[in-house]
Amino acid sequence: MFQLMKESRYIFMVKDNVTMAQSLDDHDAGDIVISLLHQGFTVSPYQVNAVDGKKALSIMESQRVSKPHQTSNYPWFGITPYAIANYYE
Repeated sequence: MFQLMKESRYIFMVKDNVTMAQSLDDHDAGDIVISLLHQGFTVSPYQVNAVDGKKALSIMESQRVSKPHQTSNYPWFGITPYAIANYYE
């Protein structure tokens, strides 16, 4: 029997060529985001619903590739980042 996985809201933390997906449903999401901001990461305005960090990054990448005309004005969206699915996995 299949078990449905609950989707979470993901934000993306970006620094240089590194993009991290962070679930807002994690109990320590606030602490993680604050820590990453102190390390020089910025919060991307792009958010998605996904079952895990890898899927969130996949969705972000598919949007970047399929809609370049809509994403070209966003420097955080216009590169192919080295992506880390979830910092704490």
